[in-house]
Amino acid sequence: MRSRLFAIDGTGPAINSEYENQMQNSFVNQLYSDYKGEGLCMYYRGPSLPGTECPSIMTRCLNDIRDAIKDGYVVHLTGYSRGGGIAIALAKQIRRELPNVRIPVIALFDAVDREVGLGNLQTIPGNVDCVFHAMRDQIVRSRVYFGNCATSAEAPCQLNKLTFVTTHGGMGGVPLGDSTELSAELDEKVIAISPAMEQHQSDLVHRWMWTNLRKKGWVN
Repeated sequence: MRSRLFAIDGTGPAINSEYENQMQNSFVNQLYSDYKGEGLCMYYRGPSLPGTECPSIMTRCLNDIRDAIKDGYVVHLTGYSRGGGIAIALAKQIRRELPNVRIPVIALFDAVDREVGLGNLQTIPGNVDCVFHAMRDQIVRSRVYFGNCATSAEAPCQLNKLTFVTTHGGMGGVPLGDSTELSAELDEKVIAISPAMEQHQSDLVHRWMWTNLRKKGWVN
């Protein structure tokens, strides 16, 4: 059966050229390139820092998904950071509009709950069969001012979660490599994560996700 991937990346600079440079090696971008489905993949840049573009990104993606379903494609979704939140919002909207349509797999990279105008995205809807969600370990205290969404799932969705000791950037394949950002305080102790460790853990995120998606036939 033909399938199509809709990939929504994370927050980045408002200027497209700067965004493309920063996110060129993001995991969502890599999945967009590595996806082996028969249908045309669709990539959507994420919002700028305020996040006000989230509803418009969702609208564009939703219109493309409607066309794909109409043409007989199976829909797969992936998202990083706010893009992961948008992916969950899309799954919920698809269920409202087309209750008989199933989404086989969603791949999430540290999906967060900083969405603007997309509602409660903590629970993955039951029209999704399987979700792989790679999440940052709270011990790192990276971006402590926002938490994760997509932390639970309605039956019969199978939610597979694993945490990694790296920053929010590392979770998306865009590690900072900045020792200032990588230092954090926990229980009166400073936990310093070196740029090398951040990169190593980011590599483990890639390995875990690609191993799981390879079993699902997404990538070689």
